[in-house]
Amino acid sequence: MKADRCDYCDVGELIFSQCPSCGGVIVICGECGTAYDIQDRRRGKEVGDITGGTLCRVCGGPPHHKFLVATAEAIGRLGFSQEDYR
Repeated sequence: MKADRCDYCDVGELIFSQCPSCGGVIVICGECGTAYDIQDRRRGKEVGDITGGTLCRVCGGPPHHKFLVATAEAIGRLGFSQEDYR
């Protein structure tokens, strides 16, 4: 995913981000804030952004702007190695 870019702005790097309530992981564009699901170890469909009120797709809890940078353990559970995102 480190070579993948945001589909919306075509510039921003995708940052693994984690819901502070349930631990669900998505990627968020570091440039424009667009949020994407992760499917088959690739950027999936757009699920919101950090400027609006879009909520966690897993638990319906916190909005995306409250997500934290995902831990290495959470990213690893999705099947990624450090070489995939560093």
